[in-house]
Amino acid sequence: ADARLIAAYTRDEAPPPWSPPAPEVRELQAFVRRRDDLRALAAHEKARLDAPLLTPAAGKSVARVIKLLGKEADAMQAAGYGVRVFARSEHVVREAKSETPALFLLDIMLPGGDGMELCRQIRRSEELGKVPVIFLTAKSSEADKVAGLEMGADDFVSKPFSPRELVARIKAVLRRFEPTLTPEKLRFGALEIDTQAMILRLNGERVSTTATEFRLLAHMAKHKGKVFTRDQLLNAVWKETSFVTPRSVDVYMRRLREKIEANPEDPRFLITVRGAGYRFEGGQ
Repeated sequence: ADARLIAAYTRDEAPPPWSPPAPEVRELQAFVRRRDDLRALAAHEKARLDAPLLTPAAGKSVARVIKLLGKEADAMQAAGYGVRVFARSEHVVREAKSETPALFLLDIMLPGGDGMELCRQIRRSEELGKVPVIFLTAKSSEADKVAGLEMGADDFVSKPFSPRELVARIKAVLRRFEPTLTPEKLRFGALEIDTQAMILRLNGERVSTTATEFRLLAHMAKHKGKVFTRDQLLNAVWKETSFVTPRSVDVYMRRLREKIEANPEDPRFLITVRGAGYRFEGGQ
């Protein structure tokens, strides 16, 4: 009788004529409610995971976001962004290559992997290397941010944060990556900078860069010989992004030198002006 009763409750059938005492009924009813709640939650999550990457709300600018934790997705969807949520890191790069997103939003601490390592994989990918990356992190020390910059991060959002702040930071980074450079090809000896295609070549070979690295180099190359302070470069390239500091500029300069200089310790293109900042030379 007990087995028939439990089966009837779990299948939403009418219970048999005999009923157990009230405490058992309440316990079974609570079980059924929890089951129904879990079914509804599973259906909601499946619909969200099966949604296409590109689902902008009407009238909103198109932006696609891949993120690794789901609790902020509702705020981004309300702002008009199509969101693809991944609970683990293993398949993110493979899925992103099939439909390139506009931005990655990564948590540094991830199940099944490390956010820094995932960022490194993204930056190594020819298809995804220029897609901006924002880190969500509880680690707010300068050392942690420098480590993220070394991996190619474009912004950090420190926990705790409000949904409104997160959306504002996403919008700021996407604005920074809008194509605003005047289309032209700049040549300096073996170095060629194609601002329209955002392609950098050295000795005819394509050099992989992040979008921020490219914009920094192109900005300085267009003003060859001009000395820029670190604050001037922050204003010109990073604009309203708040996590960057003068030390961030040094990190990017080091990364660029490693990519374009024959000897990064004795640079010919990106010159340090002691006590002032940096200038770009023609590599003569």
